[in-house]
Amino acid sequence: MIKKYYHTETFQIVDIEESVYDSWVSSNNRKAQIYQPLPPQPSYNEDTQRVEWDDTGWVVINLTPEEIAAKTRKVWKDKADFWNEFSNSEKLAIMDSTIPDIRLLDRQLVVWSGEIWSDDARVLNGLDALVTAAIITNQRKAEILSK
Repeated sequence: MIKKYYHTETFQIVDIEESVYDSWVSSNNRKAQIYQPLPPQPSYNEDTQRVEWDDTGWVVINLTPEEIAAKTRKVWKDKADFWNEFSNSEKLAIMDSTIPDIRLLDRQLVVWSGEIWSDDARVLNGLDALVTAAIITNQRKAEILSK
């Protein structure tokens, strides 16, 4: 079984076959002193924290609000990917709508370049307008936004 070991001179973490390490220990090979098994990671909340090795041990780091948002947001690679979330009947209703917020979302999608994020205010406002106009339901909005 491969395990992670810490090289005490170069401060690197490396993978070593456990049986190889055991042979170093049993033969008093200097490598057994240089390479030390990593202790288990501490417990942490994966939703709000991450854990890193800092050359002396594991450190639990709180995620920034931006990192937390990035973990939970759905990302569409482009406007076509986002547009494909909608059924044909929903697409037709969006294109035929005269409601300003829906027309705005439709026009914004035409010129949008790059990724679209589920927590973008323009997307959320547009989806809310679709719910208000009964083009989609709240449940359908949740389906679109879910990862």
